[in-house]
Amino acid sequence: MKKAIIGLVSVLGLAALGFVGVVSMQPSELDVARSVTIDAAPQDVAVWMVDLKKVNAWSPWNELDPDMAMTFSETTGQIGSSYSWEGNDEVGAGSSTIASIAPGAVTHNLRFLRPMESEALITLSWAESEAGKTSVTWGMKAQNDFMGKAAGLFMDMDELVGADFARGLGLLVPLAEKTREERVAAEEAARLAAAEAEAAAEGEEAAMP
Repeated sequence: MKKAIIGLVSVLGLAALGFVGVVSMQPSELDVARSVTIDAAPQDVAVWMVDLKKVNAWSPWNELDPDMAMTFSETTGQIGSSYSWEGNDEVGAGSSTIASIAPGAVTHNLRFLRPMESEALITLSWAESEAGKTSVTWGMKAQNDFMGKAAGLFMDMDELVGADFARGLGLLVPLAEKTREERVAAEEAARLAAAEAEAAAEGEEAAMP
C-alpha cells in the first residue's frame, strides 16, 4: 500500500511538473487585433475614436450588461481622461485611461479588477485605405502571467477577445457612416448657401447704376 501511494504521488508530481513545463512554454504576450474598412473618411471615424463617451457608444460589452455602472472623468477626450466600470460577471470591473493621442491613433491603459486583476495596452488606429474609405484597427497587448498562460491551454484568447473586437467594430461602422452623411450634407448646404450669397451679391452689383 505504501509503495502504491508513493508511486501515485510520484506520478502526480511528474504530471504537475510536466504541466508547469507546458504552461511555461506558452507565449509570454497576448497580442489580439481586428480590423474593418468603413465607407467614411478618417475625419468621420476620428469623431468616434478619441472621446471616451463616443468610444463607449460602440462598446460590444454594453449589451452584456445594460445596467453596468460607468463613471467618467471630468474630461473625456484628453490624455489622462479615464472611465471606470462595475458590472455583472460577464463584464467584470476595471478602468481605462487615455495614455496617448496622435494623428490616427489613440492608446489606452486598461486595468481589469474583476474577474481577475490584469493590465493591457489598447490601441485604436485608423487611416485612409482608399479614396473615401478608412481602415480601423482595434488591438490589445498584454503580458501573459502563469495563470494567463494556463488559461490559454484551454481557451483560445485570440478568438474570444477577437470576437468582441470584431463585434465592436461592426457597431462602429454605421455610426461613422452616419457622421460622413451628416458632414457631406452640411458641406453641400454650406456650398449652396455660399453660391446663393455670391449670386445675390452679383445681382445687386449689376443693379447698381
